Amino acid sequence: MPGMDGCEVAKQFACDDGLRKIPVAFISGGSEHEALEKMRPADISFLGKPIGVGMLLDFVREHLPQTA
Repeated sequence: MPGMDGCEVAKQFACDDGLRKIPVAFISGGSEHEALEKMRPADISFLGKPIGVGMLLDFVREHLPQTA
């Protein structure tokens, strides 16, 4: 993304009342601790690489409301 990385996007979401409830998953090959520190105050989930389809589906199921 030109001019902005994922950490900045997560921080902007966290500071915007209209966006703060949108679930954000940070997918990285780096350290979870380092990623979470960079993104404060954002409330994000960390998914470490390599990421499998099952892990991604679990995240979606956990964070998106179920509709009947």
